[in-house]
Amino acid sequence: MVKIALVEDTDVDAAHTQQTIERFAHSENVGIEVQRYKSAEDFLADERACSADMIFLDIEMPGEDGTGMNGMTAASVYRETLEEHGSKPIIFTTKVTQLAVKGYEVSAIGYLVKPFDYATFALTMKRALARVEMNSRDVMVTLPSSDGTHFISSRNITYIEVRDHMVYVHDANGAVYVVWGTLKEYAALLEPVDFVQCHRYCLVNLHFVAGFTDKELIIEADKTYTVGMSRGKKVAVFDALLAVKSAATHMSK
Repeated sequence: MVKIALVEDTDVDAAHTQQTIERFAHSENVGIEVQRYKSAEDFLADERACSADMIFLDIEMPGEDGTGMNGMTAASVYRETLEEHGSKPIIFTTKVTQLAVKGYEVSAIGYLVKPFDYATFALTMKRALARVEMNSRDVMVTLPSSDGTHFISSRNITYIEVRDHMVYVHDANGAVYVVWGTLKEYAALLEPVDFVQCHRYCLVNLHFVAGFTDKELIIEADKTYTVGMSRGKKVAVFDALLAVKSAATHMSK
């Protein structure tokens, strides 16, 4: 059962989104439960929101009266104060395309311009479901450093690199942890959850790979990153990437 939080202050738009979700669930044979919130404040205050697998957020809230929190601010608060939710898919709904571009600042997985059609919705929903599937697979990683020990979910790590004999762990919110250890140790821990070594000094989470060039992988998280890919690792990287993306596509059907 996939739990969805629908945060929308306009009843007509909420009804359209929910009906489209239900149509998708019936068409794709996916169990879905929707909890609707009329304001960002209601959403953030509800303990049930913590268990949501994905969130639909209206950017234009709080509507015509101009009071309360808008969807972009709500997404920022959600990401910053509930760190364990850092990789949960957020989908923005909006009537203004220009506003949707800002969604990448909070690692939104996509946006829908109202009134959106079913085909556009289905493509976005399948990407979100692939992320939900990724989130169900997790390893808790211990990061020992000079300022103490940190714990981070593997699904929130985008890539790990070695520089100057130190390990740099990058997370989905843009934070970087400088820790002790070796890349070999992290590779052994994380390869079962779809990490792959793309060159001698870098390990990447394949779920954040959005594309590639001849010598680099493109990573989409809080912003776009590129990491090098060595010729000797290319075949292994592409094979692993194809397996992960194919599995994600299968799970979202």
